[in-house]
Amino acid sequence: MGDLNHLLHHEQLSLLHAQHSGCADMRAEHRGEAHSYGARIRDHRLPYRSPAASTGRTAFVPFVFGSEGRGI
Repeated sequence: MGDLNHLLHHEQLSLLHAQHSGCADMRAEHRGEAHSYGARIRDHRLPYRSPAASTGRTAFVPFVFGSEGRGI
């Protein structure tokens, strides 16, 4: 499963690398890595990004610097 802090750290690094990469292929590769880490975080036994039981919403938005939908 992996250490949750390790997964979170490497997901953020991948997002930052994607954001600052000058090459489209490298951006895509880093986004893919971040997506893989995000999936492992969601599947982790600790409920860091699990939907809240009462609201059905996720308490934490995993998009670095509000970058959702900005193509990083």
